[in-house]
Amino acid sequence: RLWIAEGFIEERGESTLEEVAEGYLVELVHRNMLQILECNSFGRIRSCKMHDIVRELAIDLSRKESFGIAFQYQNHGVLDKDTRRLAIVKSSNDIFSSINLPHLRSCKIFDETMPSSRILHSLSAKSKYIAVLELRGLPIEKVPDAVGCLFNLRYFGLRHSKVKFLPKSIEKLSNLETLDVFNSYIQELPPGIVKLKNLRHL
Repeated sequence: RLWIAEGFIEERGESTLEEVAEGYLVELVHRNMLQILECNSFGRIRSCKMHDIVRELAIDLSRKESFGIAFQYQNHGVLDKDTRRLAIVKSSNDIFSSINLPHLRSCKIFDETMPSSRILHSLSAKSKYIAVLELRGLPIEKVPDAVGCLFNLRYFGLRHSKVKFLPKSIEKLSNLETLDVFNSYIQELPPGIVKLKNLRHL
């Protein structure tokens, strides 16, 4: 679903985009780029991992080709305003308050210690063209109304977060394809959710 939201998956015959993406995943496994950790009862891949050496090579190539950056303590100087894809592994502060990222298209945050209350406000103000926002497992309790400004958002991940309510402005995300609120505290969705005509996965 992340690949689809990023536009990496091309239509192939009568197969759905999800089926094509799964084919890509299987091909990566066959080429030993990924290693399977777990399959479900139907034999489909549930989880996989990347060998440390392959991962380091992928991160290095991503940076050299300006594809994306894995942000950690030791490479604070690498991040600049032209960054398009960002994965925050570990950060000592709220980098969004000090850096303007107008070209950011994809952001995945894995650091649960980040001041999550300001993340969405900062992104809504400075990265309006973002298409993928993955905040899985972060202790976010509230989604601000400003999220409705992210008109290009296609994937919004709040799985395992502490969010209890979604704002009414969620109905403005007309391009949203995936809204992942699995295992969050949300028990009721706003009525405007029916206006999201492109929503494929909830």
